[in-house]
Amino acid sequence: MKSTFEKSVGDIKIHNSDNFKNYPPMFHKNVELLYVTKGSVDVCIDGKMKTLYPNEISVAFPYSVHSTKKSTDVDSILVMFSPDITSAFHYELANFKPEIPYISSAESLRPLFENIVTYAKTDERLTTCYLNVIIGEILQRINLVKSSHVDMNFAQQVLVYCADHYKEDINIKAVATALFLSESYVSKIFSQKLGYSFRDYINMMRIAEAKRLLKHSDTKITDVMYECGFKNQSSFNRIFFAETGMTPREYKEKKT
Repeated sequence: MKSTFEKSVGDIKIHNSDNFKNYPPMFHKNVELLYVTKGSVDVCIDGKMKTLYPNEISVAFPYSVHSTKKSTDVDSILVMFSPDITSAFHYELANFKPEIPYISSAESLRPLFENIVTYAKTDERLTTCYLNVIIGEILQRINLVKSSHVDMNFAQQVLVYCADHYKEDINIKAVATALFLSESYVSKIFSQKLGYSFRDYINMMRIAEAKRLLKHSDTKITDVMYECGFKNQSSFNRIFFAETGMTPREYKEKKT
């Protein structure tokens, strides 16, 4: 079993591991590439589902709703990056999306992904160069369709609203009112399309932010609790422990 390797190189984040995690539906402003080298992974991007096998790739463009679920023992290379660092392809990445966000039979790209992992440890310039080569190769293998953030489907609109307001005293009624949707429809988006209850999803976002603050700042635990939208220490501790298996204090101390 190889150890997990995770490295941030400028605006590029690379994760190479056999300790694959399940990720609930999410979206962000980055491009996310997942190359499977062993086992299989269930992936869903903008409602299009596929089981990825070795030498297959998923391609999530900015603001695509995507999730992953471990299917069998998996080795994978995950590359996440801002479109801003790929100047030659920025227009395509920022204004289009793949018609089919998956690539099969991508054995020829495997050395490129392995090299980007290698150079991420030592050379930021070469890492960026390999990334540009990978994007160029991928864009030749997929059909692009115009993407409009104004035309985001309802699930994306709901997630955008949650991302902007999860630190507040948010509830389904507030989301429904803001987006001119019914409360029952918003509830269905979470239960049927995202597979989470509204409250569980909001708590997941809050805990993710809490983990980031505890790991990368000296903010006091109580201040982290309030900043992430929790109102009392007991519920924060309980939900944090359910998500991580540790108390906030244990997690903060473990960061070193």
